[in-house]
Amino acid sequence: TLAMHRISFSFILLLASISLTFPAFADHDIKHYRDIVWASPKGFDLTLDIAVPETKTKAKPVLVIFHGGGWLLNNKSIMTDLADSIATRTGVITVNANYRLLSDVNNTTTVNDIIEDGMGAVLWVKENIQHYGGDPKKVAVTGDSAGGHLAAMITVAGRNLGSDGFN
Repeated sequence: TLAMHRISFSFILLLASISLTFPAFADHDIKHYRDIVWASPKGFDLTLDIAVPETKTKAKPVLVIFHGGGWLLNNKSIMTDLADSIATRTGVITVNANYRLLSDVNNTTTVNDIIEDGMGAVLWVKENIQHYGGDPKKVAVTGDSAGGHLAAMITVAGRNLGSDGFN
């Protein structure tokens, strides 16, 4: 019947589309660049890790990740598994960045300092990611908890810098 042919055709289309997108989600080997010091405000080293998927794509998109912890605890290491998983499964370069915590530098760090650290990390990525195979025009930011708030603040601040944002 016509209904059975439509269902069969739809099923074949579904299988074909899944098979075409599967390579995008295939596991890729990744190359790590760890503990890159990108700035040292007040003598405090800020570091980041870069996970580069080994794919044929020349200029890969980039995702900068900020950890959570209420601006009081944790560091980039708590986001390593997520960053590696994204790089392995999607072909996106991940940058897992540290920022100063409120308790750092003898409890003199302010929330504004933390936001500046986040902005600085993104600007460093935009200026340097091409050396790691990334596309500086395709940079996104995300984070968990306090890191998510930091990502939102960076996005809003970037929009306020001018009509071109971080460009």
